[in-house]
Amino acid sequence: MVLCLVAPGDPRADLIVDPKIKTEREATPARDDVPWALEIANPVNSHQLLQCTPATGADGAVVGLRINWFCFPLGRFDFRNPVGYAIGDLQAAADKSWTIFYESTGSSQAIEVPVVAVWR
Repeated sequence: MVLCLVAPGDPRADLIVDPKIKTEREATPARDDVPWALEIANPVNSHQLLQCTPATGADGAVVGLRINWFCFPLGRFDFRNPVGYAIGDLQAAADKSWTIFYESTGSSQAIEVPVVAVWR
């Protein structure tokens, strides 16, 4: 049996009774390595984390970067009312913390913020 989260921060989980688990890893395209959620520091409120989930179907862009994630206060998903957007790709480096560009809803400025957690 395997227990899988419905979404990061969501208390619900799905129980899979007889999973088909492959023992060998298959080659996958690089785009499949995109995280299914991020937790980032909220630049507007330093005491709050934001959880960002994929913006599937989104086609908007900010300063030439694609909107890849909708962001919400941790544990409060409301896809109709995100508080902001994580845009572009993760800025990942071995020698420093990962970052992403973030724009608050209603703002016209994107800023680079630290990534606290990555869900893959």
